[in-house]
Amino acid sequence: MVVSAIIALLTSVILGSLGEAKAKSRDSERVQEMKTLQTALELYRLEFGYPTVVEGLAKSPGNLTSVMQNLVTEQFLSEIPIPPKGSSYLDEFYYYQTTPNDDNYTCQGKSLASGDIPYILYFSAERPQNLPKLIDSDNNTEVTNMYCLTI
Repeated sequence: MVVSAIIALLTSVILGSLGEAKAKSRDSERVQEMKTLQTALELYRLEFGYPTVVEGLAKSPGNLTSVMQNLVTEQFLSEIPIPPKGSSYLDEFYYYQTTPNDDNYTCQGKSLASGDIPYILYFSAERPQNLPKLIDSDNNTEVTNMYCLTI
């Protein structure tokens, strides 16, 4: 009986650690894909200028957006990056925003509204570590579980 309890306890600890490691791995993949998107956007900008839309960039292979498709068509990306499945519906998207709308976001102290930056890339993370938070400048609050990159 005691041996079974010890085995059950060890199993729960190991499985808990494994779940945490998988979440961190998915977040690492998201960050790497965002950096790839950032590079592709900068290369695209040199030839065509920045895409000027506010939209989610990718959800699934069957739901492509014009920005992502243009990056592939013009060969700045080899394929549409699909975010790894996580624990939330928001985990399934990468976002690209070029103009402030109802949500005036700030990333790393830089704002679209003030013209500090031409765009913000943002995404949801499960177990963030040292990722810059997306800030809603209108009420100076962090956007729950959303993280960002700027140029």
